Amino acid sequence: MNILPRLTRPPLIKETTPTSITLSWDGWMAGVDIGDPPLIGYNVYYKEALPDSSQWIRLDRGNALDVSEMIDSLSPDIDYWFGVSAMRDGDGGEGPLKNVTASTTCLPPTGVLSHVTVHQVSSPEQLLITWQSQMPDGASANCRSGFTNISIYFSSSDVSPQGSVQIHVDSAGSYYLGSVVPNTQYSVYMTLWNKDSEGPRSQASFGMTSQTQTSVSSSIVPWVLFGILLLICAVVILVLIFRWKRRKTDPQPPEPRANPATEDQPIYEIPTFDGSPPVDAYESLKRLEENTTDDANINVMKGRKADPQPPKPRANPKTDEDQPTYENPTFDGSPPVNAYESLKRLEDNTTDDANINGM
Repeated sequence: MNILPRLTRPPLIKETTPTSITLSWDGWMAGVDIGDPPLIGYNVYYKEALPDSSQWIRLDRGNALDVSEMIDSLSPDIDYWFGVSAMRDGDGGEGPLKNVTASTTCLPPTGVLSHVTVHQVSSPEQLLITWQSQMPDGASANCRSGFTNISIYFSSSDVSPQGSVQIHVDSAGSYYLGSVVPNTQYSVYMTLWNKDSEGPRSQASFGMTSQTQTSVSSSIVPWVLFGILLLICAVVILVLIFRWKRRKTDPQPPEPRANPATEDQPIYEIPTFDGSPPVDAYESLKRLEENTTDDANINVMKGRKADPQPPKPRANPKTDEDQPTYENPTFDGSPPVNAYESLKRLEDNTTDDANINGM
């Protein structure tokens, strides 16, 4: 008597959609699994998982030996039973079913959230997102479990990639969005979810994050430094222009020209005489002339030109014959002690002589 082939494990669910489910299973192997060959294929059955449902529906398969099958034309969000059996040649050659239960997925929800708004807050790394918490008219979850979650998508042209966060549908119409960049504009939109699918996008809303203190100071500091440098340059230029104009308008005193004949002349001092003082005016004049001549010689030796001497007086022919013969002057009293006193006494004697001649 032949033994019917028996699968060792139930089939696996490979993929589910709202209208189909794909199954796969381990193939029967002669000499390893229970049953006698030859194997001619596998039968696949399904039915809706209801308490009063007992009628299996068998699929017409194109290749009975394939170890996978997609069952389509199912209803969304419905629980089903699926079974697979191995079959050998001849009547009554089908082995027992190995079954599994699975559900088709839900259709995407309909309807969108309304009044989505982005608000700037004091924190530069947050945005406040608000929306109308009440579901709009006509919105449907298309699922027995209803709406489950809300997705918030945010993006910026300056920051990539796009970010998103998922929150529970029962949130009270507001959410503080983190992980954003300070001083950046973001666009935000929202979607509704059921347990399997995502609904359409809401209308996008735009908002700007606030600036950080560091970013404000870092953006201001370069401009402050530039302004200070520009002010310093302007002050320097104004000072230079002022000094130039003042130099052009104020008359400059002429530079003193050096007199080669007198610039290095020694300071005049009262002449002194070596030895004993002169005894009369003639001797005083002679010693004074000798001292002056010595100073002139010293100046000539230094490479300087001596002071020019006054021209000697020419004799007057009309009066020379009446002039008395010059005699050495004599002084009354004690002789002079210096040149000044000698000259003074000589002048006094000359005046006396002139008075005598006048008489």
